[in-house]
Order: sequence, then structure tokens, then C-alpha cells
Amino acid sequence: MSDSLPVDLAILLPAETGRAATDLNRLLLERHPNGYPLDDTHLPHITLIQQFVQTAAIDRLSGVVESFLSEFSPMSLRAEGPGKGGSTVHVRIAEMESLEALHRRAHASLGAFAASGGHAVSFFSAGMPARPGDAEWIAGYRDVASLENFNPHITLGVGELVDLDAVGPLAPWLFDVDRVALCHVGAHGTCRRILREWRLTE
Repeated sequence: MSDSLPVDLAILLPAETGRAATDLNRLLLERHPNGYPLDDTHLPHITLIQQFVQTAAIDRLSGVVESFLSEFSPMSLRAEGPGKGGSTVHVRIAEMESLEALHRRAHASLGAFAASGGHAVSFFSAGMPARPGDAEWIAGYRDVASLENFNPHITLGVGELVDLDAVGPLAPWLFDVDRVALCHVGAHGTCRRILREWRLTE
């Protein structure tokens, strides 16, 4: 097994927003049964940064995360309309100065821990093995999906935008977040297992 783990430093959702994402995911699964569920082992989330990390460095990385998170307070985010990325659909999160600042701090602080040589075998795979493309995505995330390419969103599952037509237009809504977790990533970039968790405080 690889000694590099694919990790996602992610914002976890409050209960009501998590339920909304799960309800939409169930709708997608009815139309795409080969997709994946959102549940206790596929956590709805907003990714801040993904990368491979040496397993032996998880404790040190967690200390760095805890240190910089102490500079951030709980924040209000705005969920907007649906979006599409690859094989999945998502809910877009509006650009917010506080969220952008947290992403940039995570990108800068975790750069020293970025590891190469990660493989699909290192993903959390209970019930759903990772695909070869999943490892390629994690390896390239810092280059292709961060900083000016940062696109905050809540992934709903495998599907097409037309699949959401059954629920009608998604009305924007505000929600507050205060939980950040370091997660072991599974197939499709899912957050499968919480390795560490923190609370943002005033």
C-alpha cells in the first residue's frame, strides 16, 4: 500500500444544509444507480484543498491546520444555483471574502506537506474502490482547482443538470458553518473518513 494518503481539508455542512444535499443526492441515485450516496461515510462538504500527504506527516499537518484555523471565525455562506463538473453535479457557493481567505491560507500552509506518488490503492475504498482518474485529480488539484481556479461547491453526486429539473429552480439560501475536517478521500473525491476535526470560534 502507498504511504501517501489522499486528503481533503473541507468545511462540513450544518444539519439542514446537509439534509438538503442528501435529498438531492437521493434524486440523482434514482436516475443514476451506479453513482454514490451522501451519508455518514460520504460526507457532504465544501472542499478547501485536496492533495496527497505522507501518512507519517498527518499529525504535523494537523497541528499546522489547527494553528491557522484559530485565526478564522464561523462564517455565513450563500448557496446558489446548480453547477456541473465532470460526471457530477453540484450546488455553487457564492464568492465570499472569508471563504476565499480560508482557501488561500490552506493552500499556502499545506503546500509543504504535498506528497507525490499517490495511487488509487491509498484511497478509502470500503464499498467503492477509487478509479485511476481519482488519483490523477488529487495529484493535480493544487495546480488546476485552487487559487484563481478555486470553485467552492457542494457536490451532490453523479448526474446531469437536467436531473435536478424535478425539484425546480434551486432558490439561493444562506447557511452558517463552523466545522472543518481533514478527511480521507474516496472515489469521486468524496470525504469518506474524518481524520481530524476542528471548530471555528469567535
